[in-house]
Formats: sequence, C-alpha cells, structure tokens
Amino acid sequence: MGAGVAFVCAANVCRSPVMEVAFRQTVRDATAWDIVSAGTQVTRADRMCAVAARHVGTTAVGATFAAGHRSRAATPDLLRSRDIVLGATVAERRRLAVLVPALRERTFTVREAVLLGAEEATIDEIAAARAVHGADLSGLALYAAVLDARRGVVPMPEPSRGILPWRAGPDPRDITDRHTSRLARHHGAIRLAESSAQEFAQQAQRFLDMPGNRRGRRPSHA
Repeated sequence: MGAGVAFVCAANVCRSPVMEVAFRQTVRDATAWDIVSAGTQVTRADRMCAVAARHVGTTAVGATFAAGHRSRAATPDLLRSRDIVLGATVAERRRLAVLVPALRERTFTVREAVLLGAEEATIDEIAAARAVHGADLSGLALYAAVLDARRGVVPMPEPSRGILPWRAGPDPRDITDRHTSRLARHHGAIRLAESSAQEFAQQAQRFLDMPGNRRGRRPSHA
C-alpha cells in the first residue's frame, strides 16, 4: 500500500474530488499512492456536481474519474489508514478531529498544509519528528509530523475584512463551499481546490524525494 492521503469536504461531490484528481495528476506515479476523497456529511452515493465534473473532464484521466466517482462518507476506518488527512475548511478539519481524535496531529486543511510546507524540511526538523515518533518513521507520515511541528511556529495569514467592518472575511486556510453560489464563485472555489492540491502534491513529492524519507511506518499511536 502506498502513501495514504485523504481529501475531505462536506458532500464529496465538488471540492474534495477535484483535489483528488488534481493530486493524482501532479504526483509522479499515482499508482504508488493510496489516494481517496470523502465527505463529512455524505448520506448517499452521489455523482460529482456537473460544474466540477466538467472542470476535471478536460483531461482523459479527469473524465474517467468524474464518470466513475460516487461520494463516500469520511468514516473512522477510512481515515485511520491515511498518513495525512486534508480537509477543505477548518470546520471540516475540526469535525474530523472529533470523529477520530488520534488523527489530530496529521489532519490539516489543504491550504494550511501548503502554507506550512512552503519551506523545505530541514534535517533538524526531520530528526525532531523521529525523536518523538520513532527513528524509523518516514514517508508521508514523517512529512505530516514535520508539518504538525510547524503549527504555531509558521505564521498563518489573517482573515481579510468582510463586507461588514466588524465581521472577518473567509479564513485563508479554507476553501469555502460555493456549490450553491453564483457560477463564477463556484468556479473560483474549484480552481482553488485544484491549485491547492497541486501545490501540496509538489511539496510532498519534494519531501519524499529527499534521501531516507520515502519508506517507513505511521506513528505508533495511530
């Protein structure tokens, strides 16, 4: 089984499947990864929304994926087997942490993971992660441990001002659900989901390409 990553949104018909497709098409060999998407509010198996399906359907891989995709629930069993779990928003990240508390250290929003992973991991960071979780920790689980250690250290951007001066705008760590918004805003959310997953894939691939980081195990408490 390859490195395990799960992309999670609410309904698993728009943001998270778009992230899954983008990630699959960006990593060097998607068959070496264990990639899924899921939703925190899924009650039935639905197709991708038409807007998202058209967006990913411009490539053969995306069109095949969209035709076969059916939404699935983000269950504890599905999540526990992942090295890293990436939610679309902070609210969804919190739901996942409540659902499987042991996953807190390796659950992020995808934008948060990208911001935390902007700088290449140092030898000291890798050594510190292994000191906590075990000397043989490596692969994507090691990368998640490095990102987790950066929380509270790497500054996150502040929310912009909202339309009303006393109300904050969207959290920069979020990819907000625009499924029922105007088409332009919906497209914007889809493009952000796509580009964020691509950025994360590039960062994770860079980390795994570092000598000694590719193979290993998950943290012992998983």
